[in-house]
Amino acid sequence: MENLLAPYSLQGPTLAWALGPGTKLQMICGGRHRLVRRPRVQPDAAALNRREIDLAGDVRTMPEGAEILTEALGRRLRSRRRQ
Repeated sequence: MENLLAPYSLQGPTLAWALGPGTKLQMICGGRHRLVRRPRVQPDAAALNRREIDLAGDVRTMPEGAEILTEALGRRLRSRRRQ
């Protein structure tokens, strides 16, 4: 989800991606910004060494992503398909 905040994606009030408005994208959040509503948990790296971890995330369209960012950033965003 952090990619949605990158300069190539977030251009002023516009979230611009090459995906169509109905295309769903699987996303996870690293938890380093305001999109996460709860504190980030720091795992014990040694306990996780050589283990596989399944991750789950949201499946959203770009218009839905713009709605999430509107709420998180406190300013109105719209999505636009980049050509």
